[in-house]
Amino acid sequence: MVTPTEMPAATSPVNPFDSELAVRHSQYFYTKDGLPVSRGGPASPPDLFASAAVAAFRGFVQNPQFSCVGAKSAVAQESARLGVYDHLGSAEATAGLARDLW
Repeated sequence: MVTPTEMPAATSPVNPFDSELAVRHSQYFYTKDGLPVSRGGPASPPDLFASAAVAAFRGFVQNPQFSCVGAKSAVAQESARLGVYDHLGSAEATAGLARDLW
């Protein structure tokens, strides 16, 4: 067992999944004012599917008949995240997903 005094000093974590392929296929969005915003910044704006998915999810969660208070809180605080990947299981989507999950 490792005790806290034996643990190495903390360093800034580096994403091991930050290859060019992963960056190109990263499709990770957060919301601001109810609209999807790409983690990649203005250079990679959300597409129509991401915008529709965010709107549909928000509408579903905000329905009074939906009872999950955790999801309601995540949507209200805009802390929910959405990943959109083409051809799940492909090398490109896997690289982008691995980068986004890091």
